[in-house]
Amino acid sequence: MNWTFTLTGIAVFTGAIFLHKFWPDNKKTKTATVLLVIFGLSYSISGIFPADINFLVHTFASLPGMFVQIPALIIIGRAIKSTMPKLSKWTYFCLTLNLLSLLFIFTACVSRAAGGLNSEGTLCFNLAVDGCYRRCAAKQIS
Repeated sequence: MNWTFTLTGIAVFTGAIFLHKFWPDNKKTKTATVLLVIFGLSYSISGIFPADINFLVHTFASLPGMFVQIPALIIIGRAIKSTMPKLSKWTYFCLTLNLLSLLFIFTACVSRAAGGLNSEGTLCFNLAVDGCYRRCAAKQIS
């Protein structure tokens, strides 16, 4: 699995550089490109140094990658909103998924620190997510 992190990071790095020419040419999109390049490098380094081999390098390399794509996606979504509205919506959808993933990771870490995966906070969170899922599924069926 570590090689997939490395290859994905290289793909993000390369994609950010080659896709930059399709975005409006201004300082904000250049900043977004730099952030996506950092994201790709971070992803690659965390694949080259797995946590079981070198935990500190893996952790410190992966931390920027957890956060830099969020402002990059916001900048790109705003920059292409008028010229490519469907891609802008897709960018915001991906941004939402990234934010939810970070929320779930943070919630899992906090719940483990508070007493494990079966703590009351995790149980309430899981019930809330399950309830939302069931409500959405019920609406789609009917």
